Amino acid sequence: MLSVLTNKQINTIEEKYTTHNLKTTLTNSSAGFIQDKKNIIKLIDNNLSEPYSSYVYIYFLNNFPELCYYIKEGEDIVGCIIGKCDTHKSSRLRGYIGMLVVCKKKRGEQLGKYLIMKELEHFKNQSKCDEVVLETQCNNTVALNLYKKFGFICLKRYKHFYNENQDGKDAFMLILGFTEKCGQRGVFLQQSIMESLSI
Repeated sequence: MLSVLTNKQINTIEEKYTTHNLKTTLTNSSAGFIQDKKNIIKLIDNNLSEPYSSYVYIYFLNNFPELCYYIKEGEDIVGCIIGKCDTHKSSRLRGYIGMLVVCKKKRGEQLGKYLIMKELEHFKNQSKCDEVVLETQCNNTVALNLYKKFGFICLKRYKHFYNENQDGKDAFMLILGFTEKCGQRGVFLQQSIMESLSI
């Protein structure tokens, strides 16, 4: 469930690129941590249409560096995923994927799938999360199709969640359950929303 990549695809990525975890980088070198953090922020700013304030980066990267995986080609960061983990409704541990970015020239090489795989493995095995959630634009069929392959299903729809160009685009919240605490029995009723998109 956690991977939609073949072993050959994973090996190809790992032979061509190096994958890093921001917490490990911090442990090994504070200077490397600072530089890589700056480059991660630059990558996100250059490739995501939705603007984020510096406070968002500080919150995720400083508080949850273990949930930031990034891919380097030489010294260049070409992809990253950022998340967090906290208690939801005092009953279960919820992981959250905040951002996933791959630079334009590297899209099509399965790096996004690889980063999701790494993040979900961490949520499940290290963080011991009961579930993982994220939001994505309702009209972003590429992203919806990608997350559906990992087993995510639709939980709810947010009206005017994104304010890109003041358009107020709607977003779906997607959820992936790992344990029975997730309580997904009712959520499966929402699966028709995803299926209606023909993705």
